[in-house]
Amino acid sequence: MNKLFAAAALALAVTAVHADTATSGRQALVKRCQADATAQARKGIAWQEQVNACVKQGKAAQEAAAQACSSQAQGRNDAQFLQSQKDCLARAGQSPE
Repeated sequence: MNKLFAAAALALAVTAVHADTATSGRQALVKRCQADATAQARKGIAWQEQVNACVKQGKAAQEAAAQACSSQAQGRNDAQFLQSQKDCLARAGQSPE
């Protein structure tokens, strides 16, 4: 029973880290993509298409980084796992801060 509880707690903690990273990272990504499209003097539909393509590529990179960091942190206790995730994502440029 204790192992089940510990597994559930770990799953919730990992989900919270990923959700926080995803939200903050996604917001930063969209802002960066919008700034890039504006800097290239895109207007209207061309601007939106560039932003969409940039965000799509950025999301793929973020997901790949999160998966790689998660696999590196396997086998650690809860606190170590979360710290390892945070450090790895920061090194990959996907930090929630």
